[in-house]
Amino acid sequence: MTEKTLAEDYDSLLETIAIKHIPNLETLKTRKMDDLDFHDISVWCLKDALSAAFKAGFAIGQTTKPLSEI
Repeated sequence: MTEKTLAEDYDSLLETIAIKHIPNLETLKTRKMDDLDFHDISVWCLKDALSAAFKAGFAIGQTTKPLSEI
């Protein structure tokens, strides 16, 4: 897997988690309009999104080699 592919996969994963857990969020891309780039979200939605991101990172870490072994 190339560096670009890893970065794209990472961005895609983050966007998927955010869209799933934050209501009315369509993308994580900057659109340079306050009403599109800033969102009011509940703390429980934020907690759910952070928890999902942590669990995804943990799962990925369990299935890949440490950088020192590559």
